Amino acid sequence: MDELRMAALKLHAAAAADRKWILGQFDRSTRRQLKELLRDLRKSGIDPGTIGQIGSALPRKEPQPRPVVPDGVVRLEKADAGAIARVLAGEPAWVIAAVVNARNWTWRDAVLKRLKRKNDLREGLPSTSPRPAVASALVDALARRLDESPSKFDELAGGRFSRRGGFWSRLRAWIS
Repeated sequence: MDELRMAALKLHAAAAADRKWILGQFDRSTRRQLKELLRDLRKSGIDPGTIGQIGSALPRKEPQPRPVVPDGVVRLEKADAGAIARVLAGEPAWVIAAVVNARNWTWRDAVLKRLKRKNDLREGLPSTSPRPAVASALVDALARRLDESPSKFDELAGGRFSRRGGFWSRLRAWIS
């Protein structure tokens, strides 16, 4: 049953003063449609007292399934703040902001503190945020990078590589 017909049924059961006030809240087109439906209900002889019984007998919408939390989010929830800070080191501020602001992470403050202390986050976090799909993709990418086992070179250099094409990135690519 469409929403307009359901509204007409409920208005048919309402007191005259209430019905008049409610109809006054609608735009002209909707009000005209509702008045036509109400006229049809009066002509059909449906008792307004039975409307309450009809409303409770109507099928209800299925409850919406709860959203499934992506695997990346689950892995990041369990991750160590130090490991996340190492992976985010050298990333642009907008990437860091998108990841740490994507959810209410337990490690958020600790990661930001480490990044600022190591000068990996020189400027503050940008106030704009990317679209949810971009933030979700960045969170998934971070989770995948956390899952990758660090190479010996990463351990020796402390995992600090510029993602902007600096010396360590070129050296790492050359060695790999």
